[in-house]
Amino acid sequence: MNSSEIPSRTIKAFSVNGAKNNIPVDSSGDTLAAGDATFDSGFPPLTMTPEVAGGKPPKGQDMNGILYAITIKQRWQDAGMGYPYDATFSSALTGYPKGAVIPNSTYSGAWINLNDANVNNPEVSTATDTGWVPIYNYGVTSLSMSNASVTLTTLQASKDRIVISGNLIANVYLYFPPWIKDWVIENKTTGLFSVICTTTAPGALSVSSRASSVTQIHCDGVNISSYAPAHGMQTFTASGTFTVPSNVTQVRVICTGGGGGGMGCQAGSLSETFSGSGGGAGGTAIGVFQVTPGSNISVTVGAGASGTTGANGAPQGGASSFGAYCNATGGYGGVKSSVTSTAGGGGGGASGGAVNVSGGGGSDGQIGSFVLSATGGASYWGGGGRGGAQGGVSASCFGAGGGGAYDVSTSGNAYTGGNGRSGVVVIEW
Repeated sequence: MNSSEIPSRTIKAFSVNGAKNNIPVDSSGDTLAAGDATFDSGFPPLTMTPEVAGGKPPKGQDMNGILYAITIKQRWQDAGMGYPYDATFSSALTGYPKGAVIPNSTYSGAWINLNDANVNNPEVSTATDTGWVPIYNYGVTSLSMSNASVTLTTLQASKDRIVISGNLIANVYLYFPPWIKDWVIENKTTGLFSVICTTTAPGALSVSSRASSVTQIHCDGVNISSYAPAHGMQTFTASGTFTVPSNVTQVRVICTGGGGGGMGCQAGSLSETFSGSGGGAGGTAIGVFQVTPGSNISVTVGAGASGTTGANGAPQGGASSFGAYCNATGGYGGVKSSVTSTAGGGGGGASGGAVNVSGGGGSDGQIGSFVLSATGGASYWGGGGRGGAQGGVSASCFGAGGGGAYDVSTSGNAYTGGNGRSGVVVIEW
């Protein structure tokens, strides 16, 4: 057969405006006695008996009714339409055959049947395997999540794109049917938690979708995996360039500025500066940012400031940044307020992150003839260096301030404050 042999479409059902009977499905004593046609017996024996023997001729209205019932379906099919799942029809068939294709209940897609004698409804609320799978669908599924997990209905899961909104206050699970299918998860939620995509199959592997992300996932019939590379992390302790990995469209960044230097001391008597103050810690910006795969982003890591020697104020730590996305300034160095007064350096600030944390201030070193703690300020990563006799202790935690030096023996020697620790930029995807 050639495509050019296409027959005319049925525009009108036969006898749509003519006289016709409604043809019953099953025959009865009344239909047999009246000579009425039915679908189970056709024209009864009475219509095939000669009139002289008491028979009755077939009715034209029955013939019109039969042809109308056939051609009204033909017209429906010519219009490209099918029939959604029907439990009564399925039971009468003892189940749909393998390979059957039916539209979904919203006429926005279709199901194909994978099993013979399948009596299951393809559209259930439990995201289980019904033997039916979607073959094409129009539109997206939109839902809101907060702190409760959600099981997709099979009709919801039949869409290729799942759009999630809401404010996440906990990690939540989104359950899919165990189909062989791809989905795009457009996670528009807010908060620092994730939506974990998995199937209802026992022990299935899952994929975590973070807030403000787009993730393409694949299900092999049991487990869900991501087309994006595995999660990774890169830590910058010195300035450099971050190259966004393939398929990565968002990153989580922790950006901390350098710590301020601890102040030194020099005193020959209690009327001089015998205890320097601690340096402040760098600020920290934390945020999730949209990025372009393959792009290069400049990363700046602020240096920790050196402690000063003698009774001198200490310098500020350097600023850190992740491109133009976020910035964290360094902590301020220990301050010499007067000959007998030293004040801890203030903490650095931050901007651009979803969370911006100020660094902790350093401790004061001296008020008059009293020696104070002179400890460096604590950063997001931990505490600063402590004050030390004949030399302050340098900070060991990223971005923390150096400790101040003290000399209670007032030897007149110049001692050096501890160094602030450099900042850090940590990138996760």
